Amino acid sequence: MVQSRAEDVDQYLAELPDARRGALTELRALCRAELTGFREVMAYGMPGECLRFRTPEKIDFPLVRDLLRATAAPRGPAC
Repeated sequence: MVQSRAEDVDQYLAELPDARRGALTELRALCRAELTGFREVMAYGMPGECLRFRTPEKIDFPLVRDLLRATAAPRGPAC
């Protein structure tokens, strides 16, 4: 997709072709569930995720969930 002019993620998802919308909606839900305390943003015409998937139908959602949990985990004290 060419860079979007959407002002928020809901608008961005509404512009997507059906073939991409399902997987990215699921990815968004996963991020929102696992990354509590984080803020959803748009950057460079797309949702500001740390991850980019060229082929949404190949997303390994259990792996992504593990990565998100690791990102959100509290940090221990510095050594």
